[in-house]
Amino acid sequence: MNENNKEVIIESLKRKVKRLEHENKDLRDQLKVAYAEVYKKI
Repeated sequence: MNENNKEVIIESLKRKVKRLEHENKDLRDQLKVAYAEVYKKI
C-alpha cells in the first residue's frame, strides 16, 4: 500500500467519522425531545 492510498483511506475515514458524529448529535437531540414529551405526559 503506497502513501497515496493511505492518505485516501485516512481522509475517507475522517469524513465517515464526521458524518457519524453529526448523526449521533442529531439522534441525541431527538432523544431529548422524546424524553421531554414523556415527562410532559407524566
